[in-house]
Amino acid sequence: MKKVIVTLASGTHNSYLDMSRSRLIEYGKKHNYDVQIIDEVLTIDRPPAWSKILLIQKLLKVYDIVLWIDSDAVIIDSSTDILNEIDLDKTELALVEHSYAGQTHPNCGVMLFRQTDSVFQFLDLVWEQVDLINHPWWEQAAILRCLGIDSEALPIGPGSIASRILINVKFLDRKWNAIRQDYPRDNVKIRHFAGEPHEIRNFLISSLTLDNSTSQEAFQVGMQQIVEHDTVIAERDTVIAERDTVIAERDTVIAERDQLLTSISWKLTKPLRGLHKRFLGR
Repeated sequence: MKKVIVTLASGTHNSYLDMSRSRLIEYGKKHNYDVQIIDEVLTIDRPPAWSKILLIQKLLKVYDIVLWIDSDAVIIDSSTDILNEIDLDKTELALVEHSYAGQTHPNCGVMLFRQTDSVFQFLDLVWEQVDLINHPWWEQAAILRCLGIDSEALPIGPGSIASRILINVKFLDRKWNAIRQDYPRDNVKIRHFAGEPHEIRNFLISSLTLDNSTSQEAFQVGMQQIVEHDTVIAERDTVIAERDTVIAERDTVIAERDQLLTSISWKLTKPLRGLHKRFLGR
């Protein structure tokens, strides 16, 4: 069985790969994967993240198993082959599903594909979701749509898919794609810094991968950025909660008004209100 680990980076993400590259190579040697590290996009007609789909399609023509790992994800523990977590006969796509902020959906930063006809058809369908090219989640939004999954936070919608391509999906333990918002308690295999600002990602990846890579001053700067980032998020959530409270109060007032306007007493007193207006008009 031919296996490959693949990742792709462009722009600022290349600095992440400079730090995590050795972890990918070590994992590949330990578990007999080839390693493909790509430092340029495969198309300029879409945002860089979409090149992931083209690259996976290309490699599935050569390999039985393609393990995709985002450039901002770092292998923490290479002791276990991810295939040990999967029944290959029953799995064509394996990835992690996260629950936070009141919703549950997969994250496509770590994905394992098995070469099948259905997978090729599925990836073709993902690529066809042109209305999602500039969605904030790019190709992940298209993958979720093709799996029949939507998001309340960043709506995806059903699109114009006539019929979905059914593939066998295995949801892995969170340790294989550990993100801050839904972090597993222990035994993390791959740490993914999805959604973090570049400075924070750069600092945290370096702290995990490079010996003596940061001075105390750099450490303090990085931690301060993390605290400030989390503070901004907390303040934003407070404003949203206050807004939602005001909206709820407004809706309550409107409902009470509508109830009054349709009440029997309001209808019975209509003539009196008419006389009152005529009297004031004089």
